[in-house]
Amino acid sequence: MTQNGIKKTMEKVVSWLQEENGGKRLVNQKWEVTPIEGTDIIMATTEGLPFSIGIEVTEKFVNLVIYTGIETAVLPNQERLKLYRDILLLNNENQMMKFLLAGREETIGIRVDLDVMTLGKMEFNDALSSLIIGAETLRTVLSSDLTGNSEEEENTIEEIIASELESGRSKESIIKDLVSAGMSKEEATAIVKEISRKLNIEARDRYIS
Repeated sequence: MTQNGIKKTMEKVVSWLQEENGGKRLVNQKWEVTPIEGTDIIMATTEGLPFSIGIEVTEKFVNLVIYTGIETAVLPNQERLKLYRDILLLNNENQMMKFLLAGREETIGIRVDLDVMTLGKMEFNDALSSLIIGAETLRTVLSSDLTGNSEEEENTIEEIIASELESGRSKESIIKDLVSAGMSKEEATAIVKEISRKLNIEARDRYIS
């Protein structure tokens, strides 16, 4: 892809984020887009989201990255080794989201790479959803290992799941994201079923195994 093609792809992504058409899908919410000076990266934020999302367009991919705020550089060696092992195992099990370390603080991040050639608005929306669910779940799971879960963190995950269900996303897809980020399948299934019940959502999926 030429530099002009990269520019046009980024403009398309920015236009999706700034349309704000009132729909329930995540991409249709009110996003604030801020370019990072001296780079080809933009940062996207929306109300209620505890993370900023970095977006970069390269010749072949659109890269979306979230940093969880969990810094590992100062952890005791045994805790660091356990976290790194967990992240490597998650990377091996996951085909879409990848986990990484960044900066001098070795902050844990999560990334999704989308093929430019097949990029569409709904695919971009699903990537945003997977990234946010995955990052919040990973942060909660790892924070629990280190300090114990807070009620606020658990409520954030539930709010994100509820929003995704109301926008029409399938239960199986959400469960897959939760499991990919380190939650057990049994726990992920139970949470999604309970939130579906509270929302009085009919079973779009005929089964959740």
